[in-house]
Amino acid sequence: QGQKISGQASKPTYISCLQITLTKAKPSPKPWPKLINENVLALERDSAPMLEELKAKSALRAPSPDRTNWTPQDHAKESKAKGDACFKNCEWRDGSVYYTRAINNTPEDHKLYSNRSACYCKLKKYDKALRDADKCISLNSSWPKAYFRQGQALRGLQRWEDAINAFKEGRFR
Repeated sequence: QGQKISGQASKPTYISCLQITLTKAKPSPKPWPKLINENVLALERDSAPMLEELKAKSALRAPSPDRTNWTPQDHAKESKAKGDACFKNCEWRDGSVYYTRAINNTPEDHKLYSNRSACYCKLKKYDKALRDADKCISLNSSWPKAYFRQGQALRGLQRWEDAINAFKEGRFR
């Protein structure tokens, strides 16, 4: 609908602003199957060194130990070592998984809860970190690091007064 000018409706006007010309593409000098094959070969050639490196690393990896006579403490020790390695490599999600496995085998080890709390803090899962820190304190209330973990989790939750109190409480343990 056009605009009404001095009692009359004006007709809409259209202005050309884009012109497109379609032409048929020239045939490719190389056939498609040959192009695809060359591309696949180039990708394989580029990834070959990585595959060789991966094969070399897997060959160097020690075989799994015989775990038939392992106690829950043995399983927990192995999982804790893997969790510690993950934490050192900033792989906090994997670390929390290994600490959880260790906790499933030895639920009374306060250090495992502390370590998993640290992983959760790094992942910004402060509710879970606080829960683990509280459990750590309930298992060993004389260990200062448990209060430090609690303070870190509370700080992440922006519960400032509680965090300060937790840090202070840990200083006197």
